[in-house]
Amino acid sequence: MSVEDKLNFAVGRRLGYYYYLKDMQNEVENTAVTKYIKENPNTDFALFCNECRAKMI
Repeated sequence: MSVEDKLNFAVGRRLGYYYYLKDMQNEVENTAVTKYIKENPNTDFALFCNECRAKMI
């Protein structure tokens, strides 16, 4: 999996778009996650994912 796909899955999972890797095949959801990433270029997504994960605990 490419670095971009890994980021897309991690962010999409935390946003609730994906549960399984195969969920990335849904074009509507994949486009929404890609758009979110592109619209937030200065976001530290590692920190974002950690914060989302912490909220779930």
